[in-house]
Amino acid sequence: MSFLQNVVNATAACREVKTSPKFSKFLELVLLMGNYMNAGSRNEGSMGFEMNYLTKVSRCTMNLKRHLKSCFTFNVKATWLVLR
Repeated sequence: MSFLQNVVNATAACREVKTSPKFSKFLELVLLMGNYMNAGSRNEGSMGFEMNYLTKVSRCTMNLKRHLKSCFTFNVKATWLVLR
């Protein structure tokens, strides 16, 4: 694959991420989950997060209905339910 083709593909991928309503909803749910988990701390009510936080979401776990789930799995399923 040529350098130019890589640039075209990267540009298309960025455009897709910027305009995707599902990805936008996923980021919204990540922020809501983070604010819920940070309730009572100095980070409560955050207006955003750094994108590198997304690499940490898969290591985060929550106890939901006595089942330990990854925050990433929870957010993906919640996004799917909201957007279906």
